[in-house]
Amino acid sequence: MPPLRSLARLAPAILVLSSALPHRASAQEASRDSSPPTLFGRLGLRGMHLSMGGMTVPYEGHRAGALQFRYVFTPKRWPAWSVAYAGNAVVKGDTTAYRAPGAQNFHPEYCVATQEVELQRRWRLQKLVHPLATASAGSLKSFYCYMRGGKPQADHRASAPVATLAAGAEVNLARWARLMITTGYRAAGRTSTQLARNENSGFVVGWALNAGKF
Repeated sequence: MPPLRSLARLAPAILVLSSALPHRASAQEASRDSSPPTLFGRLGLRGMHLSMGGMTVPYEGHRAGALQFRYVFTPKRWPAWSVAYAGNAVVKGDTTAYRAPGAQNFHPEYCVATQEVELQRRWRLQKLVHPLATASAGSLKSFYCYMRGGKPQADHRASAPVATLAAGAEVNLARWARLMITTGYRAAGRTSTQLARNENSGFVVGWALNAGKF
């Protein structure tokens, strides 16, 4: 019975091939399931998110509402730390006695905005609510702002150094969203304008919605 003898001789080879195929298939599946390389990974980043919200700031001897934003980057090696480019601007400035060029009775607003580099530190990242602290430094700019011919104008610009320390907490709303509330103190130099010399230091209180990859 030559056919039977041939099958008997081929049996060991068939067993070897059948045992090898599942391992090869599982390796192919694992390679398909693995995440492809990303630019974030190449740069050593764990994630990046956008932060937008509101705050109250010292302004002209009283307090005023401002909009704030941040672009936040978190390194993979130190997930509890983040670096951000942060800024804020007063929403509605006071009307000034300054007269805009070419307008007899038009008085622009007095605008104040900041640009800072911010360092953030978080604790208890696995909790629903986790504390955080921030420290930032940059520049504060003031100017008379108005529109002329459909273009924004900024007269009598002035700038001063600014630094802010704040602390607060974040609440995890979703895997991609967090609510941040902070309070702190802003120390800033005075800015000289044509009509006034203004104090910019004082307490700040803010909130922001953070969205992105954490």
